[in-house]
Amino acid sequence: MNTKNWLEELGARCQHTSQKKVADKLHVSAALINQVLKGKYPGDLNRIQQLVEGAFMQYSVNCPVLGEITKHKCLFHQDRPFAATNPQRVMLHKACRSGCSHSLLEQTISNQIKVKVIDDKQSPKPINAEFYGVKQVLSAIQNSATSRTQLIEMLIQEMHSLAKQYNKLVQEQESTHA
Repeated sequence: MNTKNWLEELGARCQHTSQKKVADKLHVSAALINQVLKGKYPGDLNRIQQLVEGAFMQYSVNCPVLGEITKHKCLFHQDRPFAATNPQRVMLHKACRSGCSHSLLEQTISNQIKVKVIDDKQSPKPINAEFYGVKQVLSAIQNSATSRTQLIEMLIQEMHSLAKQYNKLVQEQESTHA
């Protein structure tokens, strides 16, 4: 496994070829690369890190639409404009803006399902929020589990709890529209 960090990798690539060629590969400017290497880039370093890790270090993510893709391709799809004529682009546009854990974009899809989390005794830490906090619930489950078996059992319980809440929401929606 490559233990080199992304800044070292970026510097090595620039020394091997040029800042211009590296910038072209990442679809950014050579000036941006220069600023990053000098530690003077005022922008989003996380984005540049993901570009470098994807393009040069072969780090990948599991895209809900495309499956496993490199990080820089994930960012490429996040930046693409909406195109209603391409079904895959429509799915990517929605996925990137509706809570994908790999997306750097703000959630903008307005037809999200709002749920009040039910106080379920099986849930490790019930969270009363307007939107279900996946990261918070997962963190609570991981912190509470003492073994891999217990983690799996707790995740199964959480899925059952979510299914109950989802089914209740669907029933409420159906009765509202009936």
